[in-house]
Amino acid sequence: MASEIFSRSHHFRDLLITNFQEFLELTVETDTEQPLPPPKEVARKLRTLAIQTVQSWHATYGEAYKKLSLGYHFLKQIKK
Repeated sequence: MASEIFSRSHHFRDLLITNFQEFLELTVETDTEQPLPPPKEVARKLRTLAIQTVQSWHATYGEAYKKLSLGYHFLKQIKK
């Protein structure tokens, strides 16, 4: 749902990008001190979908949103 709203609303993109670090912590598990909650299989699916979604957003909006581009490159480095 967030992906659909992200593609349609500039205001939503601004809000999400403003809180992009928190979004990544809650969906991709970028903070090792705060792992995703169980069950592990669902957490793995969430992580995979979130990474794919960020890749898609970056391909479409990366040039317009520097924080999105930085977050995408950060994910490429830590989630190899």
